[in-house]
Amino acid sequence: DVVSIRPEDGDIRVAFGVTPTSTVGTVIKKGTKQYLKGDISTLKLIRTGGANVLCEIGYFVGRDSEIENGIVSEMTLNAVDIEIGAVELKDGTTDTRAIINAANTARAATDQVLLVQNIDATGKVGSGGFAEDSAHVSGDVGTEVLARRADVATSSSGTDGDYSTLNTDANGKLWTRPDGGAASGATDNGNPVKVGGVYNSTAPTLTTGQRGDAQVDVNGNWEVNQRTLQAGEDLSNNVLATVQRKLASPSYSPLAFQNLGANVTLNVKASSGNVFSLKCHNINAAARYIQLHNTATVPAGAAVPIWTALVPAGAEVVFGTDYFTQEGMNFSTGIAFAFSTTEATYTAGAAADQFTHLMYI
Repeated sequence: DVVSIRPEDGDIRVAFGVTPTSTVGTVIKKGTKQYLKGDISTLKLIRTGGANVLCEIGYFVGRDSEIENGIVSEMTLNAVDIEIGAVELKDGTTDTRAIINAANTARAATDQVLLVQNIDATGKVGSGGFAEDSAHVSGDVGTEVLARRADVATSSSGTDGDYSTLNTDANGKLWTRPDGGAASGATDNGNPVKVGGVYNSTAPTLTTGQRGDAQVDVNGNWEVNQRTLQAGEDLSNNVLATVQRKLASPSYSPLAFQNLGANVTLNVKASSGNVFSLKCHNINAAARYIQLHNTATVPAGAAVPIWTALVPAGAEVVFGTDYFTQEGMNFSTGIAFAFSTTEATYTAGAAADQFTHLMYI
């Protein structure tokens, strides 16, 4: 580094890397400019004459023979402190000390604030700061903003209201949180991110590695299909393959009823129910009829059944879900059976001639 030093009031002694004394360092007399070469970060100065020494210091970039461009400042050394005055940017033609000097002079004497001006690549002072809502102009120069890497989202401040840094993850992505942080089950608030889908009259076909959109129908309803087919499925005809699982549970199993010759007729259930299967054994030498009545009481003579079947002499008949269906035959009022000698109406036979079984709910 090359530094030019010119004391304007009093003498100074200068040294690099050591503290100058009355015998150590280079003496520079008042009004004399001298160029020194060394590491400017180790530059030290002391005054050797005068109560206050006003000193002009210039810092230059380039070879020794090209000391043309640099930064020049004024420094006052006294018994208490060091005062740094206006800064001059030297580019060979422009002297910007007056700009900064005028701004510093205009501030109140009680303001202990160092005025900082942005400087662009051409040496122009005051660029890079723009008023709110001002128009963009091509070539505008701004100030670089840095963020702190935090692989886990954390705040750099520990108290609400404190200043904090902008944080990025390991990939340089800025940590943000969508507005509306209501927890599941809590009262909704804010403006949470909406989840939407896209309507396609024909479902898209993607290739490996492509990102896909959630699909909705023309009314905005989600369209969802299983990823793989089960054995026996027929999507062309909207047929789903299912397997029935039997449950050992009274909540999902039918009830069993039997009458082994004790009654010729009896109410099985006094409220609405369904019959799933029926078995009747007729031990009489003549044909008889097994009947079901939609009633909450015992059927009276000549009552009309809603279901009747012939039971040949000495024979047994069985009707299952192939007849009553999987859902069963519904009786809206109640379920009653009757062992009859006639088909269309109830005429009591002999109770001991029948053994009847029902599965119902």
